[in-house]
Parts: sequence; structure tokens; C-alpha cells
Amino acid sequence: MQQDRSDEEGAPAGVRRQGSPPGMSPRDVEERSALARSLTGVRYPARPGRLVEHASVSDAPETAISALESLPDRPYENLADVAEELGYGREQRRF
Repeated sequence: MQQDRSDEEGAPAGVRRQGSPPGMSPRDVEERSALARSLTGVRYPARPGRLVEHASVSDAPETAISALESLPDRPYENLADVAEELGYGREQRRF
């Protein structure tokens, strides 16, 4: 007889849990998702100028472009690095 497995939180195996990853609020998740869509295809490491340019041609919202313009001028290694600098928080672990 096969036993049902469950994850650490008690959800049945194969069932996606909804909610925010530890270390991120639901708003962080939404804003970070919008940022990720705006930056799809960026080659990292990337400096803010490249990120702003890419977001501009990707029709990103002005709020996202303004946020990217506020980044300190340094190379960013990946989206998580950009999101953390913008204060969205860093995902602690993935589901």
C-alpha cells in the first residue's frame, strides 16, 4: 500500500500551496513578479542603466522604471539581487 506524502507544512504531495515565501509579503511577490516581467531577457550582471533601458523598451510601468533608476550604480548579479536592493525582500526558500 502506497502512503501519501506531504510537505513540511502538511499539504498533500502534488498540491501547490498558495501564499508568500518566507521573507516576502504578498505585495513583495506581486511587485517582484512585475519587475521580473519587465526584466525578462536581461543579461546579468547588469548595471542600472541597462536595466532601465531594457524595462523601457519592455513597456514597464513608470513606477518600475523609476525604481530601477534609483538603484545604486553597481553590477547586479540577478533579479533577486535587484529586488533585494529595491527592498522587496529575498526569498528564503522555494516551495
